[in-house]
Amino acid sequence: QPLADSDTILRDRFVDGVKDEGLRRQLRREVRLAPAANPKTFREVKEEALHLSGEWGATTSPAQALQASIENAPHLIDKFDKFQKDTEKALESLSLQMERLAIHSNRLPQLGPSSEIVVLGQDPRTNLTLWADQSVGFAM
Repeated sequence: QPLADSDTILRDRFVDGVKDEGLRRQLRREVRLAPAANPKTFREVKEEALHLSGEWGATTSPAQALQASIENAPHLIDKFDKFQKDTEKALESLSLQMERLAIHSNRLPQLGPSSEIVVLGQDPRTNLTLWADQSVGFAM
């Protein structure tokens, strides 16, 4: 019983100490409307005050936030490593495909002006030959 009384005293002092009059009035109403068999605790009133004031989530202390970050770090590192490996594989695959396209495009015959397909030139960045099909307006 003494523990319950101390929580009630702490709760009431907290409510009385709230500077915002509207918030204090709302918290008093919450305490008053709670059933006698299950009165609002200090923690519940504090969380309600944070929620009503728009500062929900502020109950986490910097130390708690740091601890949560440290606990999640291995999981995040694993996810990042997997993402990095997947990205490297995708880049290797794209690089291989670009090399195959370059080899294939260099084997195509160099068609002249009488043809509908014309050579536009060589892309200096990729070393790919650029082609254009004048009949459909398509370049490759």
